[in-house]
Amino acid sequence: MALCEKLIGYVEISKSGDVLISLGITLDLFRHNPHEIVAITPDKGKKKIAKQIIELVNEENHMTVFKVIGGDLVDDLYKSFTLILHVEPKGNGQVATWTFEFEKPDTSVPYPTSLMDYLCNIVKDLDAHNNTK
Repeated sequence: MALCEKLIGYVEISKSGDVLISLGITLDLFRHNPHEIVAITPDKGKKKIAKQIIELVNEENHMTVFKVIGGDLVDDLYKSFTLILHVEPKGNGQVATWTFEFEKPDTSVPYPTSLMDYLCNIVKDLDAHNNTK
């Protein structure tokens, strides 16, 4: 019996200039220019492959949903895997929220905490990069 699970990670992002421009930069990099992320963030750890499609873009709520359709996550570990990136204003800054919705084939499959840490660190690196411009 498969187990449907959810994992959520939050990253505080500084507010530099117009909050909507900063929100747009973060989301646009993941949606339209993922190759630029590699140039901005340092190489970290073992390389993994994830083939994904953009399932939903909600410009008004600053949210993008990615569905993993191939690669290490769904070929080796999980029956299904969806990533949601949502960025919103919070206080004097912003918060980026990563939500993973995934289906584990059984209880022996670990939670994807290392992937969550990795993506949260990428958002921190992008925020630092945006603040140096």
